[in-house]
Amino acid sequence: MSVLVTGASGFIGGAVARHLAAQGRTVRRAGRAPLRPGIDVALPPADAADAAFDALMAGVDDVVHCAGLADARGRTEAELHAANARLAERLAAAAARGAGGRFVLVSSIRAVAGAGFSGTIDAATAPQPAGAYGRSKLAGERAATAAYAARPGDLSVLRLPAVYGPGMGGFLGRLLALSETPLPLPLAGLAGRRPLVDVAAVAGAVACLLDAAVAPQPVHVASDQTALTPGEIVAAFRRGRGRSARLFALPGRLVGAAAAVTGRRALWQALQADQSCDARPLALLGWHPVADSRPRLAALAAAHARQLG
Repeated sequence: MSVLVTGASGFIGGAVARHLAAQGRTVRRAGRAPLRPGIDVALPPADAADAAFDALMAGVDDVVHCAGLADARGRTEAELHAANARLAERLAAAAARGAGGRFVLVSSIRAVAGAGFSGTIDAATAPQPAGAYGRSKLAGERAATAAYAARPGDLSVLRLPAVYGPGMGGFLGRLLALSETPLPLPLAGLAGRRPLVDVAAVAGAVACLLDAAVAPQPVHVASDQTALTPGEIVAAFRRGRGRSARLFALPGRLVGAAAAVTGRRALWQALQADQSCDARPLALLGWHPVADSRPRLAALAAAHARQLG
């Protein structure tokens, strides 16, 4: 079986491409131009002609779309829409025309729930994206769904929480950098939990969706079984470096008042929000979630420390 993986030079796409290749599949790796080592073909921009996208599908059975913008900082709504919605629309339309297998769209839980949402996120969560990034991911999901209206069983949307692994960025990358300071950190009072998922488990989830004997449900959520607070994440990172947690708590009222005065009320509310994900439907397909993220986070920090010397 031949599979096209977009974003194959990136953090998630690279892990997916390596995993599928290790399974014995023929993998066509698509990435941005100019091509990086290990990339087979340039991914056309969102405004390219149909022929450019159709050419990607030659000899391809399945498509896994991982490309997009994951960090919204400094990005306009138009940039996010082009990268996360319009590109998904163009690629899904070409795949529906030219690839006879399944199309897996790697998305985000932010398509349905903002950082301030408290509760369990699953396939049935009513979409309430809280920012431009979430809106762009939801628009991409809806565009892909429209493209596969005649073949709904061949489309799977995989929504992810924060993904960790070697080379990660975003929220977890910043916490890893923060954990490297020996100073005590005021994180013990942050009770809001965040779902996480190992990048290797993400690759396994994609493979499960491609290999499912029957058409999987349209939307799946992947996450480790345990959700962690920011303090627990930093404590795991520090444990991996052979350090104690060194966390303390500040009075919640004091921090909340300071956040209000400095215009960071939304950030404070997000840090207090308690989220989890329901990945049980994906597990029924044979996927194996990570039971406890903390040992893997510790190992990740230890490996990172060795790289830094």
